[in-house]
Amino acid sequence: VTYGIISSYFSTDIRKSNNNFNILIHLTERIRGVISEYTNINGSMTTLPNDIISSNESYSLLLKCDTNANAIGDGQVINRGTRMSSSSSMYTKTDNIIRIFGTNIYNINSNAQIAHIEKAQSNGGGISKYFSKHLKSAKDEMFVSALLEAKNNFFGTLVNNNNKQYSQYITRLSVDGQAKWVARFDNINGELTELNISGDFVTIDKEDNLYIWLNALDSSSKFTDAAGTVVNYSEPTKALIKLNKDGKLLWHKKITSDFDLVNTGCAIRIDNNGDPYIFGQAYDQLNFENQTIPGNAIFISKLTKEGAVTFLKIFENFPVFNFNPVFDSQNNLYAFLEPVHEAQIPYNLDGIVIPSNENGLDFLMLKFNNNANVIWGKNFYATNTNYSYAWSNDVAYDGTDFVLFGNLWKNRSTTNYLGLDMLEIPSAYSINETRYTPFIAKVSPSGVVAWQKILDANTSSTGAYTNIMLDE
Repeated sequence: VTYGIISSYFSTDIRKSNNNFNILIHLTERIRGVISEYTNINGSMTTLPNDIISSNESYSLLLKCDTNANAIGDGQVINRGTRMSSSSSMYTKTDNIIRIFGTNIYNINSNAQIAHIEKAQSNGGGISKYFSKHLKSAKDEMFVSALLEAKNNFFGTLVNNNNKQYSQYITRLSVDGQAKWVARFDNINGELTELNISGDFVTIDKEDNLYIWLNALDSSSKFTDAAGTVVNYSEPTKALIKLNKDGKLLWHKKITSDFDLVNTGCAIRIDNNGDPYIFGQAYDQLNFENQTIPGNAIFISKLTKEGAVTFLKIFENFPVFNFNPVFDSQNNLYAFLEPVHEAQIPYNLDGIVIPSNENGLDFLMLKFNNNANVIWGKNFYATNTNYSYAWSNDVAYDGTDFVLFGNLWKNRSTTNYLGLDMLEIPSAYSINETRYTPFIAKVSPSGVVAWQKILDANTSSTGAYTNIMLDE
């Protein structure tokens, strides 16, 4: 809608009036003070008051245009300090940071506020990191878990967090949708993510035990299982919790650091024998089970069902943007990953040398042995000479091949995307508009690309929390 704005929060609503359109925009800039005046797409100008320029306050403006998007009124700031919820309801925040929803009424011609109506004690919260899975032993029942921020009602359990205070709740729902029990992890760091894909932070084994990675914020963080057993944490921690199907704690593991954990991601996968594997990327030095994991590395650790560490494998000086582990039907471990790498320097992983292209924009497929040593690898873009490539957000095994879902990226100056193995894929949109687009592909265990399908989009990528699921 505007040029020159980098927004960390943005929402809009369009309303028709006679033969004209009114566009209400709410935003909070990511970089405040860089620009004080910008041009809207309808040709009008918006000038920010000095007090907004110097603050981090959200604000709203009203654009007016005809059916050809020509300006018929200035796009000036009409209110400040309000934001839009995901349901498009406007809210303000009280001194004790509780949200109160309200309605503002404006005159279309003058931008003057006519009325403001608030619904008192309407405290809204947010839900994210949602997971659901049917039990194997009771297929009409299911596990449900969600990250809850602020005020919520989790299947009859009231959650009384403040704004920006997070808890992860876990339950088992019966066939009638009633919660059989509730476990929770209070006061966690809701801003951290886990190894780039939603489905990897939680999983279920063959015996319907649930494993979940969570992030303790500080000494106020604690986990409480369905039986009331409490685990307290004394510092920022990446915590792995194992529960049985009745919500009782079986064991827990933790990763700590003397540094910030913000760039440390962890995943949990279960192999075909029911043994859990931990996968992680370490930005700074980590502490795990009396062992040290250096920074700028990825690591793989196999555990027994009882939680004992079988091995810890570390790949030093091998940072990644994302890392998608997957097992085949013979229990062989594979990974699809996008490394952070210097151009043209080959990868040397356990003696397996894999070339890198001249721009360092690589996408690798690796195969490991039973000790997590690399025994085979491939770079789908080893001979690439331009700034176009792909990466995966999630990978699944269909019994014969791997199915991956991810994104293609290209330089705006080029016409085609480059799919896996350098396959040119035309873009359905003009050269200057297109940058990202989602795609899906099938790859054999030997790295042969069977097919790949572009999902045409105009500069749109799937998020890191996009998963792919296969039916039976």
